[in-house]
Amino acid sequence: MATTRTSRATTANTQAIYVTGSVVNARSGPGTNYQVLAQLPRGTKVQAAARQEGSWVELEVANLGQTVWMHGKYLSPDAPVQRVATTTETQPKRGVRAPTSSEINTAAHSG
Repeated sequence: MATTRTSRATTANTQAIYVTGSVVNARSGPGTNYQVLAQLPRGTKVQAAARQEGSWVELEVANLGQTVWMHGKYLSPDAPVQRVATTTETQPKRGVRAPTSSEINTAAHSG
């Protein structure tokens, strides 16, 4: 007697979504035991395919020409905001001493 295995995959709405992790593995199936087919960087726009299995989402990636799977925690319907590194302090040049507060006050009051 042959048994037929049924898929636990469910139907999801097809929509554009974005990769939110730094670099995320795109796999051949819904789990970490599947082969890594590509690594997609943060901000990559992908299309959700019609299948979802647990927390894993099947994706269509235009430049790969095939569907891949990615864990849903690395996906968002909103494009990620680009982080800009900023610094509020400037570092003095090597060998240059920053003036003390008394030197600054003296200079400000001399005239």
